[in-house]
Amino acid sequence: MSGELEKLMIKAIQYDDNNHCGKPVDEYVAMFNPETISESLQMSYDSSQPQGRKGTDQKFKNVGARVFQFQLFIDGTGAANLDVNQGKKKEDIVKENIDLFKKVTGYDGQIHKNRYCSLNWGNMYVKHTVLQQMSIQYTFFHPSGKPLRATVSVTFVEHIRNEEQERNAKNESPDLTHARIIKSSDNLPLMCYEVYNDVKHYVDIARFNNLDTLMELIDVSPSSELLFPPINKSDIT
Repeated sequence: MSGELEKLMIKAIQYDDNNHCGKPVDEYVAMFNPETISESLQMSYDSSQPQGRKGTDQKFKNVGARVFQFQLFIDGTGAANLDVNQGKKKEDIVKENIDLFKKVTGYDGQIHKNRYCSLNWGNMYVKHTVLQQMSIQYTFFHPSGKPLRATVSVTFVEHIRNEEQERNAKNESPDLTHARIIKSSDNLPLMCYEVYNDVKHYVDIARFNNLDTLMELIDVSPSSELLFPPINKSDIT
């Protein structure tokens, strides 16, 4: 239905024979959508130098997994008048909601670690993540002492299987020509780094794609395509 409010959904993914089958086995739907979601990505470098040499030559090692952080607000007072809470005792809502979240994202004895989960809301879809950290702040209480409101701060780390990493590494070889679709968060040096493991080619790539200036990349609308030819087979330099 158009205009219907979509809720953040976290689904536990079935794990079998050391492979992600992709079949959801449990799910958690946020009572309220997060106000903000933080996504971070860390690059790893080797800065070691031979003894006696001055300066630091940052040598690229790998691209780390994406990390997602957000907060989930849970209300058991009934103030929001949510259908999902109808028929439940107010003093039990917070505990039941948190217990469900722990069940979906928590420890799986089959793989001896927390479950693999997908995150899905709006433009965000992350196929495989693992809950790295959670903390709970209780802010309002029933006369019995049971919490009526809570804020759950969570951190999920993206998980990429070894075979996917190997396949991506082959697909992203600098010996092949690549066509990349521009996203709103892209910039040319980073895209060159992802293809060639080196940012120094960004001027040549801009020239190859008839970009007059690096600022022009910002003006190119998302979904436009850029070509990244083989470094050693191109006339771009």
